[in-house]
Amino acid sequence: MGMVREATNTWTERRVAVKVMDGDGDSARAASDRRVRLLRRRRARTTHRVAMRPLRLAALALVVAACNRAPSEPAAATPTAALPPPPAAPGSAAARPARISARHVLVMHRGSERAPAGITRTREEARTRAEEVLRRARAGEDFAQLARTYSDEPGAATSGGDLNEFGPGQMVPPFERAAFALEVNAISDIVETDFGFHVIKRTR
Repeated sequence: MGMVREATNTWTERRVAVKVMDGDGDSARAASDRRVRLLRRRRARTTHRVAMRPLRLAALALVVAACNRAPSEPAAATPTAALPPPPAAPGSAAARPARISARHVLVMHRGSERAPAGITRTREEARTRAEEVLRRARAGEDFAQLARTYSDEPGAATSGGDLNEFGPGQMVPPFERAAFALEVNAISDIVETDFGFHVIKRTR
Protein backbone atom coordinates (compact mmCIF):
# COMPACT_ATOMS: atom_id res chain seq x y z
CA MET A 1 0.00 0.00 0.00
CA GLY A 2 2.80 2.38 0.83
CA MET A 3 4.46 1.85 -2.55
CA VAL A 4 1.19 2.43 -4.40
CA ARG A 5 0.59 5.72 -2.57
CA GLU A 6 4.14 6.91 -3.34
CA ALA A 7 3.79 6.08 -7.03
CA THR A 8 0.45 7.92 -7.19
CA ASN A 9 1.93 11.04 -5.66
CA THR A 10 4.82 11.05 -8.11
CA TRP A 11 2.46 10.76 -11.06
CA THR A 12 0.28 13.63 -9.73
CA GLU A 13 3.31 15.90 -9.29
CA ARG A 14 4.34 15.28 -12.88
CA ARG A 15 0.91 16.19 -14.11
CA VAL A 16 1.05 19.40 -12.09
CA ALA A 17 4.52 20.15 -13.40
CA VAL A 18 3.35 19.61 -16.95
CA LYS A 19 0.35 21.86 -16.42
CA VAL A 20 2.58 24.53 -14.92
CA MET A 21 4.92 24.32 -17.89
CA ASP A 22 1.97 24.47 -20.27
CA GLY A 23 0.70 27.57 -18.49
CA ASP A 24 4.09 29.24 -18.67
CA GLY A 25 4.28 28.41 -22.39
CA ASP A 26 0.92 30.09 -23.05
CA SER A 27 2.05 33.20 -21.19
CA ALA A 28 5.27 33.33 -23.21
CA ARG A 29 3.38 33.05 -26.51
CA ALA A 30 0.96 35.81 -25.46
CA ALA A 31 3.84 38.08 -24.51
CA SER A 32 5.57 37.32 -27.80
CA ASP A 33 2.39 38.17 -29.70
CA ARG A 34 2.08 41.47 -27.86
CA ARG A 35 5.68 42.37 -28.73
CA VAL A 36 5.06 41.55 -32.39
CA ARG A 37 1.96 43.76 -32.47
CA LEU A 38 3.83 46.59 -30.75
CA LEU A 39 6.70 46.35 -33.23
CA ARG A 40 4.27 46.42 -36.14
CA ARG A 41 2.55 49.58 -34.80
CA ARG A 42 5.91 51.31 -34.31
CA ARG A 43 6.99 50.33 -37.81
CA ALA A 44 3.71 51.71 -39.25
CA ARG A 45 4.19 55.03 -37.42
CA THR A 46 7.76 55.30 -38.67
CA THR A 47 6.67 54.60 -42.25
CA HIS A 48 3.94 57.28 -41.99
CA ARG A 49 6.41 59.85 -40.65
CA VAL A 50 8.87 59.11 -43.46
CA ALA A 51 6.10 59.41 -46.08
CA MET A 52 4.83 62.72 -44.68
CA ARG A 53 8.27 64.33 -44.35
CA PRO A 54 8.51 65.56 -48.03
CA LEU A 55 5.05 67.11 -47.80
CA ARG A 56 5.92 68.93 -44.60
CA LEU A 57 9.17 70.18 -46.09
CA ALA A 58 7.35 71.46 -49.19
CA ALA A 59 4.75 73.27 -47.07
CA LEU A 60 7.51 74.82 -44.96
CA ALA A 61 9.29 76.01 -48.13
CA LEU A 62 6.10 77.71 -49.35
CA VAL A 63 5.64 79.50 -46.03
CA VAL A 64 9.25 80.73 -46.05
CA ALA A 65 8.94 81.94 -49.66
CA ALA A 66 5.72 83.80 -48.85
CA CYS A 67 7.33 85.51 -45.87
CA ASN A 68 10.39 86.57 -47.88
CA ARG A 69 8.38 87.93 -50.83
CA ALA A 70 8.20 91.77 -50.85
CA PRO A 71 4.65 93.12 -50.54
CA SER A 72 3.30 94.34 -53.85
CA GLU A 73 2.82 98.06 -54.01
CA PRO A 74 -0.51 99.37 -55.29
CA ALA A 75 -0.33 100.86 -58.74
CA ALA A 76 -0.16 104.61 -58.66
CA ALA A 77 -3.36 106.20 -59.84
CA THR A 78 -2.91 108.01 -63.12
CA PRO A 79 -4.23 111.54 -62.78
CA THR A 80 -6.77 112.38 -65.43
CA ALA A 81 -7.38 115.94 -66.38
CA ALA A 82 -10.97 117.08 -66.09
CA LEU A 83 -12.39 117.41 -69.57
CA PRO A 84 -14.32 120.56 -70.36
CA PRO A 85 -18.03 120.02 -70.95
CA PRO A 86 -19.04 119.83 -74.62
CA PRO A 87 -20.44 123.02 -76.09
CA ALA A 88 -24.18 123.33 -75.86
CA ALA A 89 -26.06 122.55 -79.04
CA PRO A 90 -27.87 125.45 -80.67
CA GLY A 91 -31.39 125.71 -79.32
CA SER A 92 -30.62 123.70 -76.18
CA ALA A 93 -31.57 124.99 -72.74
CA ALA A 94 -27.93 125.81 -71.87
CA ALA A 95 -27.41 127.87 -75.08
CA ARG A 96 -30.83 129.51 -74.99
CA PRO A 97 -30.77 133.21 -74.02
CA ALA A 98 -33.19 134.64 -71.49
CA ARG A 99 -34.57 137.27 -73.88
CA ILE A 100 -34.22 138.10 -77.57
CA SER A 101 -35.45 140.66 -80.10
CA ALA A 102 -36.93 139.85 -83.52
CA ARG A 103 -38.93 141.06 -86.50
CA HIS A 104 -41.49 138.97 -88.37
CA VAL A 105 -43.82 138.96 -91.34
CA LEU A 106 -47.27 137.48 -90.69
CA VAL A 107 -49.30 136.25 -93.66
CA MET A 108 -52.88 135.43 -92.66
CA HIS A 109 -55.67 133.54 -94.45
CA ARG A 110 -59.40 133.50 -93.92
CA GLY A 111 -59.12 130.60 -91.46
CA SER A 112 -56.57 132.37 -89.26
CA GLU A 113 -57.39 133.38 -85.72
CA ARG A 114 -58.32 137.10 -85.47
CA ALA A 115 -58.13 137.48 -89.24
CA PRO A 116 -59.71 140.81 -90.35
CA ALA A 117 -62.72 140.65 -92.60
CA GLY A 118 -60.65 141.85 -95.51
CA ILE A 119 -58.46 138.70 -95.48
CA THR A 120 -59.95 136.42 -98.17
CA ARG A 121 -56.97 134.39 -99.33
CA THR A 122 -56.92 130.62 -98.78
CA ARG A 123 -54.39 128.82 -96.62
CA GLU A 124 -52.51 127.65 -99.71
CA GLU A 125 -52.39 131.18 -101.10
CA ALA A 126 -51.13 132.47 -97.77
CA ARG A 127 -48.32 129.92 -97.70
CA THR A 128 -47.29 130.83 -101.24
CA ARG A 129 -47.13 134.51 -100.23
CA ALA A 130 -45.02 133.61 -97.14
CA GLU A 131 -42.63 131.58 -99.33
CA GLU A 132 -42.10 134.65 -101.52
CA VAL A 133 -41.29 136.74 -98.44
CA LEU A 134 -38.79 134.11 -97.26
CA ARG A 135 -37.07 133.95 -100.66
CA ARG A 136 -36.68 137.72 -100.85
CA ALA A 137 -35.50 138.03 -97.25
CA ARG A 138 -32.81 135.41 -97.72
CA ALA A 139 -31.79 137.11 -100.92
CA GLY A 140 -30.80 140.09 -98.79
CA GLU A 141 -33.73 142.48 -99.12
CA ASP A 142 -34.49 144.76 -96.19
CA PHE A 143 -36.60 142.76 -93.75
CA ALA A 144 -38.39 145.73 -92.25
CA GLN A 145 -39.49 146.86 -95.71
CA LEU A 146 -40.74 143.36 -96.54
CA ALA A 147 -42.80 143.43 -93.34
CA ARG A 148 -44.32 146.77 -94.30
CA THR A 149 -45.25 145.39 -97.72
CA TYR A 150 -46.41 141.84 -96.95
CA SER A 151 -47.34 141.54 -93.27
CA ASP A 152 -50.99 141.38 -92.15
CA GLU A 153 -50.08 142.18 -88.55
CA PRO A 154 -51.77 145.35 -87.32
CA GLY A 155 -49.18 148.16 -87.09
CA ALA A 156 -46.60 146.40 -89.27
CA ALA A 157 -46.73 149.23 -91.81
CA THR A 158 -45.14 151.54 -89.25
CA SER A 159 -43.16 149.11 -87.01
CA GLY A 160 -41.65 147.07 -89.85
CA GLY A 161 -42.63 143.89 -87.98
CA ASP A 162 -40.48 144.78 -84.95
CA LEU A 163 -41.52 142.75 -81.86
CA ASN A 164 -38.98 144.45 -79.59
CA GLU A 165 -37.59 142.31 -76.77
CA PHE A 166 -39.47 139.27 -75.44
CA GLY A 167 -38.80 136.24 -73.26
CA PRO A 168 -40.05 132.68 -72.91
CA GLY A 169 -43.80 132.31 -72.58
CA GLN A 170 -44.70 135.57 -74.31
CA MET A 171 -45.24 134.08 -77.78
CA VAL A 172 -47.18 131.04 -78.95
CA PRO A 173 -45.02 127.85 -78.66
CA PRO A 174 -44.22 127.23 -82.38
CA PHE A 175 -43.17 130.86 -82.85
CA GLU A 176 -41.12 130.86 -79.62
CA ARG A 177 -39.26 127.64 -80.48
CA ALA A 178 -38.33 128.92 -83.94
CA ALA A 179 -37.28 132.38 -82.75
CA PHE A 180 -35.12 131.20 -79.82
CA ALA A 181 -33.40 128.62 -82.06
CA LEU A 182 -32.10 131.33 -84.41
CA GLU A 183 -28.69 132.99 -84.32
CA VAL A 184 -28.62 136.79 -84.42
CA ASN A 185 -29.55 138.07 -87.93
CA ALA A 186 -30.64 134.58 -89.03
CA ILE A 187 -33.97 134.05 -90.78
CA SER A 188 -36.28 131.17 -89.95
CA ASP A 189 -38.13 128.79 -92.23
CA ILE A 190 -41.86 129.32 -92.56
CA VAL A 191 -43.54 128.85 -89.17
CA GLU A 192 -47.26 128.12 -88.99
CA THR A 193 -49.38 129.12 -85.99
CA ASP A 194 -53.10 129.66 -85.43
CA PHE A 195 -52.60 133.23 -86.66
CA GLY A 196 -51.15 132.24 -90.06
CA PHE A 197 -47.65 131.88 -91.56
CA HIS A 198 -44.63 133.70 -90.11
CA VAL A 199 -41.16 134.47 -91.38
CA ILE A 200 -38.94 135.51 -88.44
CA LYS A 201 -35.61 137.34 -88.26
CA ARG A 202 -33.77 137.52 -84.97
CA THR A 203 -32.22 140.95 -84.47
CA ARG A 204 -30.64 140.63 -81.00
